[in-house]
Amino acid sequence: MSLPTTNRARAAAQTEGHEDHGARVAAFRERYVGKLAAPHGWWAIASLDWLEPGESLLGCGADARLALPAGAPERVARLTLVDERVVVAPLTGGLELDGEPLTEPKTTDGVGALTVPAGEVRLLVRLIRRGELFGVRVYDPRLSAARDPAASVAWFDTDPAWVIEAEFLPPLPDETIPIVNALGQVSDAAVAGRAVFERGGQRHTLVATPAGTPGRLFFNFRDATNVRETYGGGRFLNVDGPVDGRIVLDFNLCHHPPCAHTPYATCPVPPEENRLPFEVRAGERYPEGASVRD
Repeated sequence: MSLPTTNRARAAAQTEGHEDHGARVAAFRERYVGKLAAPHGWWAIASLDWLEPGESLLGCGADARLALPAGAPERVARLTLVDERVVVAPLTGGLELDGEPLTEPKTTDGVGALTVPAGEVRLLVRLIRRGELFGVRVYDPRLSAARDPAASVAWFDTDPAWVIEAEFLPPLPDETIPIVNALGQVSDAAVAGRAVFERGGQRHTLVATPAGTPGRLFFNFRDATNVRETYGGGRFLNVDGPVDGRIVLDFNLCHHPPCAHTPYATCPVPPEENRLPFEVRAGERYPEGASVRD
């Protein structure tokens, strides 16, 4: 496992003046909400079903085990789970699998993207795998278009005091940490290192795993705002890799996991090591009057 690469230019950019910092935070938040509200973003998810061995009918008809929203054909495709493979057999026209027309049965490893015409929109049906589970997650662009971002996302005020420089400790050779997801499944994740910093006269440590983008670190943490003001399952923070053994934790950029925005996500739970005993009053919070989700 390779550690994130150093980049002095990125580190310098993170410590510029307050005005520039505020603009960067605002731009990040705009991109974040844009991804939630995208036609096939997290707000568009209509359902998540887990496949059983054998055949399952996909469509909006009464006999479809994998239900699609109104407007889709009654019988779209037959999905067959056999020996850790999912065969997708079309039952109607206009389907695409991973961007290619689907006109005959195709065998997949349980991961893929099927698009389905439904009136004026195209539904997205993602084939996903979580351990030994194979699932079908349905996205309907009409759902995300109906959401009000102002009523769905809120933030603490941007505060440069929550830009914290931390010591970065590299991991032990081949070090891993067990991660539990929302389904209760446990997997080992590579440890990318640890951030060590002081707050309120106390020393605190957060364990990092590699982020989805090369050269970045991912922190999944809990703090004392959870449940009351922020999502009970913790928050996410992605940061640039270390420079000269230091990293910058800008908590103004932390945000809720997808599970805070949809019941159809399978988010990782913060490891025990990443429980901060103080309030992190920065980043994403619940909107005023919003219903709290654990």
